[in-house]
This record gives sequence, structure tokens and C-alpha cells, in this order.
Amino acid sequence: MAKGPSSLITSRLVNPVSILLLISDLEGSYQNSKKNGFVEDAAILREMCDKYYKMYFKLKKEQKSIKVSCN
Repeated sequence: MAKGPSSLITSRLVNPVSILLLISDLEGSYQNSKKNGFVEDAAILREMCDKYYKMYFKLKKEQKSIKVSCN
């Protein structure tokens, strides 16, 4: 069975820096799609960016809470 984004977060297989690199690539693709008139593709890429931004901030929040509880 494939793992969804939330199961990746809970198992700590994804690191926030990797998510930021992915977001950067998606943002570039979004801008290029929009510039070249691929409106539908740009909309899909925007949704993907939003999804990964949420994942990034959730991971950062989890990491911060873990560091606080360890200290």
C-alpha cells in the first residue's frame, strides 16, 4: 500500500529541507506554465505547491515541538 503525505510526516521519512527544494521546483514550473499560457497546468501546480507548503509548515511545527520537549 502506498504511503500518503500524512503517513510520511508521522514516520519522519521527509525532511523540511527536501520539501523546500520540491516547492522551489514546483514554483518554477508554475511560473513557466503561467508565462507560456498553460493555465490549467499552472492551476494544478499551484495546488501542489499549496499542499507541500502545508506539509512543510506542519513538519517544522512538529520538529520545533520535539526540540522543546527534549530540552
